[in-house]
Amino acid sequence: MLKISQVKSVLNHVINNNRHLEKVGKKKNSILIEGESGLGKTSLMCQIAKENGLGLVKINLAQIEQAGDLCGFPFIEYEYVASEGSSVAWASGKQIDSYKNTVALTGNTRTSYSPPAWVPKDGSGVILLLDDWTRGATHVIQACLELIDRGEFISWKLPSDCHVFLTSNPSNGEYIVCDLDSAQSSRFIKLEMKFAVDEWAAWAERDGVDSRCINFLMLNPEMIKGKTNARLATDYFNSISSLEDFGSPETLNLIQLLGEGSVGPEFSACFALFINNKLDRVPSPKDIFEAKDHEAAIAKISAVVGKVETSGYKQNIASVLSSRLINYSDKIIEEKTFNKKKDVDRIAEIVKSGCFSGDISYNLIKSLNMRKQFAALIEHKEIISIVTK
Repeated sequence: MLKISQVKSVLNHVINNNRHLEKVGKKKNSILIEGESGLGKTSLMCQIAKENGLGLVKINLAQIEQAGDLCGFPFIEYEYVASEGSSVAWASGKQIDSYKNTVALTGNTRTSYSPPAWVPKDGSGVILLLDDWTRGATHVIQACLELIDRGEFISWKLPSDCHVFLTSNPSNGEYIVCDLDSAQSSRFIKLEMKFAVDEWAAWAERDGVDSRCINFLMLNPEMIKGKTNARLATDYFNSISSLEDFGSPETLNLIQLLGEGSVGPEFSACFALFINNKLDRVPSPKDIFEAKDHEAAIAKISAVVGKVETSGYKQNIASVLSSRLINYSDKIIEEKTFNKKKDVDRIAEIVKSGCFSGDISYNLIKSLNMRKQFAALIEHKEIISIVTK
């Protein structure tokens, strides 16, 4: 199974490769992304479309009752001759009426299908996303097969630079979906996507999810299972984000009530234990970066992780803080609030203080040094000695 970043890499390749296949006159590939609900499959498609300069047409097959809504409705075409000696042509009844007896009908008719409104008419590239593919009615799924396989439907074709992607939930007994036969499943490449807490945490940092909640899920990723998915957990976290003190009895009771009605009793009980153990007070990366000086930042970390190489050292919390410092660095770089001198020195002093163990310090330096904004990290002699140990 693939993480979101791996799926994204494959999709970017498929788009570029489809463009090549189209140029050489070969059939393009369609992709099905299968995964549990709430993983971000649809959101990933929106991101892929934007980054590749493509439009996005999202069609939820579970909401389509008639195949014509997806593939277009039939209409009658009439064969005619514009002038004596000219070749025959075809036109709709409305077009024939507009010609005002300037053409001669041959008497032949045929049924064609009109491209639906969602088909781009301006020649721009697009991703056609057939969302919740296996929740569609059988006749709708059948009508999609030629679109998926060949990019056409009887009398019309998808435009150039159009890429057909599908999403679905697994057929594991947890979802109301239909099983696909070999004729259906052989028309696309299937990618199975899984939840990865590290990628969720990076997204959550950028999206502004409550810092306390990010810490909780990074410490307890096993809470995402079954019907409790990442989307549901994020919605729950957002529902309590305005509460300032999680630890007060009244607030904690409210947090549990909301949790039991959304993420379930097991998740909410684990979250309550997290609060009772005062882990909601673990500093955010913003607190660390914006502390008044290096000493204050180091003190915030040491207060929650303890002293390295002692029985009280909390390796798991130190690892979470290190990962979040990396994610927050990416956020401030993206938002253009990065202060090269102050922020690079802050990380350097944290590492040199020894509040993180050697392996965590090494991974922190290695990860940040891959970003050009933190290239100055290795100008510190103590940092070089840590990396080269």
